[in-house]
Amino acid sequence: MSLYVGWLNQIKLKAEYEWLTGNQRKAFDDIVGRWPAEVFLCLHGAPGSGKSFIARLLSKIHGYTYTSELKTLEHGPQLVVVDGEEYNRLMRPVAQILQFKRVLILMRKPPRDPMPRIQLAL
Repeated sequence: MSLYVGWLNQIKLKAEYEWLTGNQRKAFDDIVGRWPAEVFLCLHGAPGSGKSFIARLLSKIHGYTYTSELKTLEHGPQLVVVDGEEYNRLMRPVAQILQFKRVLILMRKPPRDPMPRIQLAL
């Protein structure tokens, strides 16, 4: 990992809601507002738009488990953010087997499968 990426990750860990831009705040509020009714939710947007920043903030404020691979998690975390893994249909049965209540997937482009999507614009 580069020094730059390391510093960015440190900043994300210290994130506060007040640091969000207008578009990021709208996406964050949409996720929290839609979250109770949806098992799978996709947050998508261009690189650098703040998807990972929002995910880290969700982890900090609401207790989501942040991971880059869904199948590496053990039974237990109820709220999961997946950052860096491409969505595939096998994720749904894995989430069911592990009894996850909610899974937020971060992607550059939304998947073809039907699921609620929130686009994060720059």
